[in-house]
Parts: sequence; C-alpha cells; structure tokens
Amino acid sequence: MKVVASLLGVGLTGASYVSVTRGGAKQFDKTVTAAFTAHPSNFDRLIAIASDFGSSYAVCGAAGFLFTTGRKTLARDVLVSGLAAWSLAQSVKPLVKRTRPYTDSTAERLVAVPHGSSWPSGHTAVATAIAATIMPRTGIISNVLCGAYALGVGVSRIRVGVHYASDIIAGAGVGLIAAGLSRGVTTRR
Repeated sequence: MKVVASLLGVGLTGASYVSVTRGGAKQFDKTVTAAFTAHPSNFDRLIAIASDFGSSYAVCGAAGFLFTTGRKTLARDVLVSGLAAWSLAQSVKPLVKRTRPYTDSTAERLVAVPHGSSWPSGHTAVATAIAATIMPRTGIISNVLCGAYALGVGVSRIRVGVHYASDIIAGAGVGLIAAGLSRGVTTRR
C-alpha cells in the first residue's frame, strides 16, 4: 500500500509541476479559485483557523493526542510522516517560484502572510501525510474523517487566498510521498 500511495504522490506532484511550469494550470486554477473565493462567508474566520490544521503544530498535536491515548507507535509514525511532509514541501518550493493568489489579486488573504512559493501547499502535504499514515490502521469511519480532514485543509488553503488548486494537488502528492517513505523507514526500525 505504501508503494501505491508513494507512486500516486509522485504522479500528482509531477503532473502539477508540469502543468504549472508550462502554463497549463492557469485556467483551471483561475476557475477553482473563483469558485471558492467568490462570496464572503460567515465561516471565513473558522475556515482560516481550520486552515492551520495542516501546520507543523498540527503534527505535534495529532502525535501528542495519539500518544496520550495509548497509540504510541501510530503517534511516532504520524510525527515522522508529518514532519517529513513539511520538510519535503519546503525543500521543493524553490523549484517553482510561484506567487500566491492574494498577490495576483485573484483572492483575498484571510490568514497571516505565508513564506515561500505558493507551490506546493505545505499545509496540504502535512494534512495528507497525517491522514495517509492513520488510514491504513483504522476503520471506515476514521478513514472518512481522515480523508475529509486532508481535503478540508486543502480547500481551506484556496479559500483563505494563499494557494491555487494545482498547489493543493502537488501538496497532496508530497504528503503521500512523505507518508510512504516514512512508513518504510519506521517499519524497518
């Protein structure tokens, strides 16, 4: 399963990279951004808060929760995969020096000014890595919740004006790669 997830991650990240660097993502990103940012919402403040559930702090929070509830191995694996996703996302950001939607006047920024390139979404990478690490070890309800969590973080990053949809796709790919690689490392220990 980890090989399939990693290969899917490579495919998503690679397709996004090619699409963004060759200009093929422009219309797609414009359409999706407009759909998610067209109207103000009463929930924008909550969405901005939820957007941070893909931060490195969320990794520590999730790992801490799992550890204190007796899931020590899963806590370790979530910590490793989440931090690996964050590190990998930060290391590939220089490959595409992409401005963010709020700087292009295509969306309003609803969160603090993020650092680095828009591509890929580090928050989405972290959320996807956490979800992909937990999902193989839990039941259907947890899997649905984990999938909704990762998707929710990605969509929220579009809504708060700091990422394009193609950045989210790349972030999900990076998260899957990190989860797969991390699982390979932690199972060998």
